[in-house]
Amino acid sequence: MVIALFGLLIISCDSSNKKQLESCRMIIDIFDKSEIEDLTRILFFFNEQICPAKEVADGVNIQECYHDFFAHMLEKEKTGNFDIGISFQKQKEMYDQISESTFNQIWFFGESLRFNSPDAFSEKYIFFTNNGKYWKFLEEFGKENANIKKYFDTLYLTGDMSPTVVSNILYAFEWCDTEDVRIQLLIAIHYLTLNDQFERREKY
Repeated sequence: MVIALFGLLIISCDSSNKKQLESCRMIIDIFDKSEIEDLTRILFFFNEQICPAKEVADGVNIQECYHDFFAHMLEKEKTGNFDIGISFQKQKEMYDQISESTFNQIWFFGESLRFNSPDAFSEKYIFFTNNGKYWKFLEEFGKENANIKKYFDTLYLTGDMSPTVVSNILYAFEWCDTEDVRIQLLIAIHYLTLNDQFERREKY
């Protein structure tokens, strides 16, 4: 009986589980312990940013925060004012709290040419690492969730956060089960990536 209950806990990806990512079978099959600790820091940071008036702790209705966040982003899209509402300075400080190896399993920095400025220049630009463990996570998650597969397949084809990739998540709140910590992680990394791409202004 104890073994059976443990088995149920270890495959659960419900965010109500205290350990969250550490208790999700898919996560622990792909990432090692230190990487999971870093992913937890990333997710906690994002949740803290989208719940500014709430303490991000056990018992907080995180789903309400996600609902409000998506409503905020949909409103911003209508006005054409792209503002995720996440402090980029704090986001960079969060990067410093995770290991370089974990960062590289998710992202890498490359070069992009900025045209919408008086003087076009090459700038530092964040991309997904398409052979990293996060990429593998999206691929595996897509095998059990058709909407995640669509997201991953589009990302795979475009290689970056194309308008289709962005809209796949922006208009996905109806199918996004934000009680699933894997969905939370995907949303967090998706919007942190967009925030970095939009806010970073560094010459390459």
